[in-house]
Amino acid sequence: MALLTAGGATFETTYSRPAADSEDPAILDRLTQMIDDTPPGGEIHATLFRLTVESVLDALVAASNRGVAVHGVHNGRDVVSEVAATLSRPAPDGLGDGHRWSGPAYDPTGRRPDFGAVATGRNSDLHTKLVLFSATRDPTGTLRRDVSWWSSANPSHHSGMQKANNAITVYDDPVLYAGFRTRLWDLMWTATHFPGNDFYDAGRGRGWFLGSPATRTKVFCSPQQSTDLYASRLASVVADSGAEVVLAHARFTDDRLAVVDQLVRIARGGGSVRVLVGTEPDLLGPVVRERLTAAGIPLRRANIHDKLALLHSRHGVSRRPRKVVVSGSHNLNRDANWINDEILVKTFHDGLYDDVLASHVEPLWSGAEPDRPSPTG
Repeated sequence: MALLTAGGATFETTYSRPAADSEDPAILDRLTQMIDDTPPGGEIHATLFRLTVESVLDALVAASNRGVAVHGVHNGRDVVSEVAATLSRPAPDGLGDGHRWSGPAYDPTGRRPDFGAVATGRNSDLHTKLVLFSATRDPTGTLRRDVSWWSSANPSHHSGMQKANNAITVYDDPVLYAGFRTRLWDLMWTATHFPGNDFYDAGRGRGWFLGSPATRTKVFCSPQQSTDLYASRLASVVADSGAEVVLAHARFTDDRLAVVDQLVRIARGGGSVRVLVGTEPDLLGPVVRERLTAAGIPLRRANIHDKLALLHSRHGVSRRPRKVVVSGSHNLNRDANWINDEILVKTFHDGLYDDVLASHVEPLWSGAEPDRPSPTG
C-alpha cells in the first residue's frame, strides 16, 4: 500500500498478489476498512459485479445501520449468490431500498435479456468495480472527503483474492467524485439507457468525464459502438525508441485486434512493449499471440485479474515523455468495449506510474512464465 501526494493530488494504491493456492485479501481488507471509516451522515455509492466475501457485505450493512446512506447497484446475474442476495434484504440485515439489481432481476417486466445497468447488450453485465465515499479515512487516519475508489478486484474470493489485482483511490477531488457520481453512477442507479447500447459518445459529451487538474485523470465508460476505447488511448503514443509500454491484462482476445495493431506499431517504431496475460488458455486469442510474437513483443502468463496499461512516452504533439496509468475494469475482450458497463481510467501521474510499475507490475513480470502455445495451437 502506498499513499502518493504530488502536485496537489493524493492517490492511494493497494495490490494483491496471492501465492499459489492461497488468497491475498489486501485490497478487500482495505476496502472494508474504508467502509468502516465512513462517518455517520456520510454517503457510500457502490457498484458490484460479484459479491461472495462476507466481510465486505457485513461492512456495508453495518455502515447503513449506523447512519451512513449506503446505495449499491448490483449486477443482476449475481442474484443467485446467497451472500449477494443478503444485501437486498430489508434493514437491519441488508440495505433494503439502498440496493438495486441491474437487468432482469430489477426490471419488473422481465423482458430485458441482459444484466447491465446502463448497458443493454445481450448478456451484458454491470462489470464496473467502483465505490464512492463522501468521506472516509486514509491509511494515516486522516479524514478525507470526495473519495473515489476503483479496482480490477471484485469483492469475491475467486477474482478478488485468488488472483493478482490492483486498486486505486483518489482523495479530496470533488471534480472526479462528482463526475463518477452524476455522469456514471446515477445513470446506473436509474437504469438510464442510450439508443443502440452506445453510451460513450465524445461528440455528445457523454460516457466520459475529467477529474481536477491536479489529478489529471480522464474516465471513459463503456459500452460504445464506434471505436475501440483502448486502441484509441494507445493511438496517441508516439512510436519511437523512447516509448515504453507494459500491458497486464487478464484477458486479451481476438476481438481486440485493434489494440494489438497499436502495440505492434509502437514496437516496430522502436518502442519497448511487453504483454502479460492471464494463465487460462482461452484468455489469450491465437491471432493476438501470433501478431505479438511476429513483432518480437515479449509475452508472459501469470495468475492475474488486472486490467492495466503503463505508458511512458511522448503523446500526440507533446515534446517530452509522460507517464500514464490506464486502469479500471475494462478487459481486452469484446464484452468490455461493446456490451458491458465498464470504466477505463487514464491518469497522467509520475508517482502513480512509478509505484504501479515497481510495486506491482515488475514483481508480476518477474514471476511470470513465458507464453508457451500448446502443440495443437
